[in-house]
Amino acid sequence: AYPHPLPAIPGHEAAGVVEAVGDEVRTVRPGDHVVTCLSAFCGHCEFCITGRMFLCVSSETRRGSKDEPRLRLADGGTVNQMLNLSAYAEMMLVHEHACVAIDRDMPLDRAALIGCAV
Repeated sequence: AYPHPLPAIPGHEAAGVVEAVGDEVRTVRPGDHVVTCLSAFCGHCEFCITGRMFLCVSSETRRGSKDEPRLRLADGGTVNQMLNLSAYAEMMLVHEHACVAIDRDMPLDRAALIGCAV
């Protein structure tokens, strides 16, 4: 249902704790508990400013089909991300708008379901 090049790290439902953020990140901080989401948005395209962030098609929040993968194997080969998330990994690198802070007392194994099933 989601064709993408192999090899790839699958998974799109995740929850975890933010370890670090970039200089321009404003929506989450290190230590925040978060869930990931498929519908990352740029916040300033026509769809976003009219309240339809789920329609955002900005290349700022997702990698293009021709973009070089961010992940590499030890031998230098590339590994692709499933749906720009790859949740079956110990660590993830995602756009700040692809994660949402949640209450710290929410169990992470249950919070992970929110990203897709809820």
